[in-house]
Amino acid sequence: MFSIGDLNTAAALVAFLVTTFLIAVLLPLAPRLGLVDLPQGRKDHPHPTPVVGGIAMLAGSAVAMMLVPGESPSLWAFMSAACVVVAIGMYDDRNDL
Repeated sequence: MFSIGDLNTAAALVAFLVTTFLIAVLLPLAPRLGLVDLPQGRKDHPHPTPVVGGIAMLAGSAVAMMLVPGESPSLWAFMSAACVVVAIGMYDDRNDL
């Protein structure tokens, strides 16, 4: 009934929608969760900036990955690398690497 192209398009749309939803939910919670980058030192932004985009994109990608049929080692490798990048980014936001 659906082609692989349709499924990939649907997965991309789901990733976008989940990411957008999570950003909208996490933005007001960011200060309470400690997910705010404060302007100091090497930071160029003039105001405290929420850092929730990477977390939301990772979650959106993970949800979309569950929609794609079959086990793809390269997809799992991508998600593993994405988790490492997001973890390092969060650590950097908190500890100023």
